[in-house]
Order: sequence, then C-alpha cells, then structure tokens
Amino acid sequence: METLVKVFTFKYKDSVQRFKVKGYLHSKGDLHSKGSGKVKTLKPVNEALENKKIEFVNNFACTESRLEQMFTEIVHSTHNGDKTLMSMKDMGIYISLVIDDVRKEETDVMLVQNLDINMINSMISKVARSYFQDKL
Repeated sequence: METLVKVFTFKYKDSVQRFKVKGYLHSKGDLHSKGSGKVKTLKPVNEALENKKIEFVNNFACTESRLEQMFTEIVHSTHNGDKTLMSMKDMGIYISLVIDDVRKEETDVMLVQNLDINMINSMISKVARSYFQDKL
C-alpha cells in the first residue's frame, strides 16, 4: 500500500490558496479501497416477474375505486366525514388499509399469478402514496 498525496493550488481574491489531499493506493489500484476487495455483482432481474407484478398492481390492486374507497373510509372513520381535516399524518393508515384490502380481496388472483403480497407491497405503497398526495 502506497500513500498518495496531492496538493491543489488556486488563486482566490488575489491570494494563493493551497490544500492537501492524502489517500492510499492499494495494490489493486483502487484509491481509498476498504475491505477485502470483493467485487459486488448484481443479481439479474427477472423481467417477466417484474412485468407481472406491475400488471397486477395496475389492474387489480390499485384500481381507482379501491384507492377512493380507502380514502373515503379514513375521512369518515377518523375525521367524521370532514375531508378538510385530512393531512399527511393519515397516509400511513391509508396505505395500510389499501394493502390489507388487496390482501383480503385479491388473494385468489395473486395465487394464480404466483405472487405474494410481500412481493408487491412497495409497488402498492408507491401508487397509494401518490394517490393520497394528489387527493390532499
């Protein structure tokens, strides 16, 4: 391991400024390398599965009627029907309601498509979050 030192010089408001940067050059050539030098590789993406999940979320899980129904449910159960009292604080409850409703109503479709609720949670959350923010 060899120490690498660089000095940078520049002029600012008629005065010369200098600063020094130190680093270590490893035998593999990586500056500031840490650890055992293992190279991380990404696992390949199963495009067919990803497309199936996107299709399910768009066509079954996050329909406009389901998203609106869960929004209305929160308005009535939490704020006595007063939509003006809704805030971003209600978003967590809203997303949970949407996911629970998908789990309850669409389990048979998920089984046919070899999907699990945990596989699509994040996608449902993104769509529901966006819908909720638009409604506010």
